[in-house]
Amino acid sequence: MKKFLFVCAAAILAASFLTGCSGKKDSSKSGPVKLEFYNQKEQLPIYFEDLVKKFGEQNPGIEIEVMSPPDSETALFARVSTGDIPDIIHLWPAEPPYKDMMEEGYLLDLTGQEFLKRAMPEYLEMSNYKGRSYAMPTTISFYGLWINKDLFSKYNITPPATHDELIAVCKAFQANGVQPFVFKDKNPAQEFERMIGIVNPDITAIIEKIASGETSFTREPDARALAEDMLEVRKYGQADTLGTDDSQARTDFFGQKAAMYTSGSWLMADVKNFPGVNLELIPYPNPVKGRPSKMPVNIDIAYSVRSEMGEAETAAALKFIDFLTSPEIAQDFADFEGGPCVITSVKQDTPELRTVMDQISKRNTFLTVLNFWNPGLRPAWVPSVQNMLMTGDIDAFIKESDALIKTVYSSN
Repeated sequence: MKKFLFVCAAAILAASFLTGCSGKKDSSKSGPVKLEFYNQKEQLPIYFEDLVKKFGEQNPGIEIEVMSPPDSETALFARVSTGDIPDIIHLWPAEPPYKDMMEEGYLLDLTGQEFLKRAMPEYLEMSNYKGRSYAMPTTISFYGLWINKDLFSKYNITPPATHDELIAVCKAFQANGVQPFVFKDKNPAQEFERMIGIVNPDITAIIEKIASGETSFTREPDARALAEDMLEVRKYGQADTLGTDDSQARTDFFGQKAAMYTSGSWLMADVKNFPGVNLELIPYPNPVKGRPSKMPVNIDIAYSVRSEMGEAETAAALKFIDFLTSPEIAQDFADFEGGPCVITSVKQDTPELRTVMDQISKRNTFLTVLNFWNPGLRPAWVPSVQNMLMTGDIDAFIKESDALIKTVYSSN
């Protein structure tokens, strides 16, 4: 029996004990090698299907089917729990559930593959597990503050670099009849997790001490600082933030109903559909005075191969990853998808991400804290965050946070 921790977006899923991996495919029979590519980027199924056709033209003995199911991560972990693991998987290798897959031997050790040399070393290292490579990274994501540059220019407002400046910007827009922010509090899980990392990139160490009873958020300032910031900036958002989901918030932001929106570089897929909207992603100002405003970064697209396949299938899967990360295809993908690419041969000059890319050279980034948390923590925090936003009771939020951390960490 093998232990595999997994998370779905709708609920906290505890540790699950699994039986062995699915068996090897039979490569002895005649005919083409058939593989499944599991895509988890909802904006990219058609693009990947076109790439698969191109790959098939160059490799007539290999057939690849693209699978892009809704709620893909939940569906993937349900399949893993039954041993039905896709052959080639797009995943987030720095996050705990995928590290569990590496630990349990579900993914092929890619260490030594030539295509790994194409990735920037620091991001390849972020994708590794115990010094071994189980995933080939191609793009990363940043989280910060999206701004409408045209609105900032129209009202002669300077983008904020500090939290005091952020509040001043909000007041300036409000004075001009412009809604400063749009929020997606129907599910604030990602924002809260990314933002508490911005407050303190080492917040995981404090959380673990709270879990063990060594300290408490009543003595540590970070959760209170973030709660105060969230309540403050929501004075400058839409009336019903708790009734707004990410889809509606993005629609409003791209419709220029608000000047600012907290989200990630993955919005580039939407940016390309609104060429008339002039946007830029910048660091979100740290709510704690005197602390730097570093940007959370995560591995956004990486490719892994299922272990326990026949030689022909394994060779075909590796050939497909080599194809996906070749200079020509990687450049085409970066031009299409727009996210920050970590393939060294790729040339990118995306105006919306120039400030973001500058953070790399300044080493003003940190690996998002989700990658170090107990998998159940982020979804477990949602009701308390929403209750705090509804009631404004920060003291109750602090107490609830301490309690849920202990509960989540003691259950695994």
